[in-house]
Amino acid sequence: MEPGARRGRPAEEAPRPEDEEVDPRIQGELEKLNQSTDDINRRETELEVQNLSLHFPFVHVGFYEQEDSVFE
Repeated sequence: MEPGARRGRPAEEAPRPEDEEVDPRIQGELEKLNQSTDDINRRETELEVQNLSLHFPFVHVGFYEQEDSVFE
């Protein structure tokens, strides 16, 4: 049996999550969660840069600073 297929139904008839419409309330919450995840990732990168500059003040951290533009 193929993954995602149900017993008694051919695989081509199995429901696909990307085909289903998402409730607008859920979609809004998902967008908020995605934004929060982006904020967390940006802050983790900032923290990494700060930790690197404290422990290795002689190392140039420009690479990490350039990464920050990815989250904007």
